[in-house]
Amino acid sequence: MSRILVTGASGFVGGFVVRQLSRLHHVYGIARDNGGDSNSNVELINADLASIDCRTQLPHGIDCVIHLAQSKEYRNFPLGSVDMRLINIDATCKLLEWARMTGVRQFIFSSTANVYQKSTELLTEIHPTAPDSFYGATKLSAEHLIKQYQQFFHVDILRLFTVYGPGQHGMLIPNTFSKILAKRPIALAEGVGIYISPVFVEDVVDVIQHLIDTACGPGIRLMNVCGDQVASLTDIVKILEKLIGKLAVFQVTDGESTSFTGSNRRLKDYLEYHQFVDIQAGLERTFQSYKMLI
Repeated sequence: MSRILVTGASGFVGGFVVRQLSRLHHVYGIARDNGGDSNSNVELINADLASIDCRTQLPHGIDCVIHLAQSKEYRNFPLGSVDMRLINIDATCKLLEWARMTGVRQFIFSSTANVYQKSTELLTEIHPTAPDSFYGATKLSAEHLIKQYQQFFHVDILRLFTVYGPGQHGMLIPNTFSKILAKRPIALAEGVGIYISPVFVEDVVDVIQHLIDTACGPGIRLMNVCGDQVASLTDIVKILEKLIGKLAVFQVTDGESTSFTGSNRRLKDYLEYHQFVDIQAGLERTFQSYKMLI
């Protein structure tokens, strides 16, 4: 049984990670609020990562750090720029140095596909990085800082694409569900909207578990974490319409359709074999958590 520290433990992905990993490991979860699960294998640390004192508030003897925390102000630039810097850069630096000094063996960092230069191609890990947002820039900065520590412990950098699943709020898929339900118009550039390669949250957790199981000494793995399929927003809406039993209201706009799609080939090489949840099945499972709203 490993001792694992998870930041952002009360967040969407963090909650799933804590629940699953606590079945096999002793998990310490850092969260700004009192949310999150607690059981005999989970110890919650209520602290603001932006101001945490790693020397006094974090436990020793940690084997692996899973750094999932992100600023709640990530969409709010420039007003949220200070909080984004404090969480994504400053807190990451503090965690890295604490991890080095306390003998942590593995550091897993949740980055984002927003680090890439925009493209209509499937994004791979060798695609140019040129973020067009302050959030993406802070995440890419954190990646560069983390890479400098690969000589001290094993580093995994995960560039996440459109994670979705039960209980999520305020993101593309739950927002689309809410618009269908409320008969609010869904904007579709060129009649199709954005193209994405969404990944079901439980697949993200399985990836993290595999990376923990296969870490072997100092070094680095950097990979996209996305699903096998590419779907347009129209494709997503059609599935949700059938699940909800209501038709969506569309508003075709003059803007160009955008793409936010990635290749998971490198990830699959690391995993050796993994069957990702397909979009239809993932949306059906996600829908179960929305039913109470109908």
